[in-house]
Amino acid sequence: MVHFDNVHLSYSYFNEETKWKIFKIDHLLVKNNFIFVIETKNWNIPSYFDINKNIWYQYHGDKKIKLQSPIEQNKSHIYNLKKMLEKDKINLDNIFIINIIVIVQNNLTILKNENNKLSDNNVVINLTELENEIFKYSKKSSFFEDNKNINIIVMSILNKNKIENIEKHKKQLNYK
Repeated sequence: MVHFDNVHLSYSYFNEETKWKIFKIDHLLVKNNFIFVIETKNWNIPSYFDINKNIWYQYHGDKKIKLQSPIEQNKSHIYNLKKMLEKDKINLDNIFIINIIVIVQNNLTILKNENNKLSDNNVVINLTELENEIFKYSKKSSFFEDNKNINIIVMSILNKNKIENIEKHKKQLNYK
């Protein structure tokens, strides 16, 4: 399994929706047919995720504050990662990309009922659940199948990750 921390990827693909050329993925785990794109949140106060309404929020005193959805944030990372790999002509057939949101402080409450759950490739968990969540995928037969394409994906990510200092790169792109 290959693990990348704080992956800063840059490429010439320009996302018209977000207007960004650079995106930051907190963690990538790559194993055979799986790419785990992990977004971590280190929120100090209790947070709530209402699956029924797809809303994230916290209480600051008596005030309910809506938060940006980490799921949507990570979906954007996955979209851009796919575009980058496609640009490198990498075949993503039979590659499962899993969107994992990890709440580091273990202070997330998920509000849901039996009928509402996330799709299989979207996971929201507290940090204490991460190891078990990854282990669940290891039980799937494709987790152990050798996929030569994964080596190409890893090399592409490594090549894109050569930017050691993102601030320096932003200056090169004329970001202020």
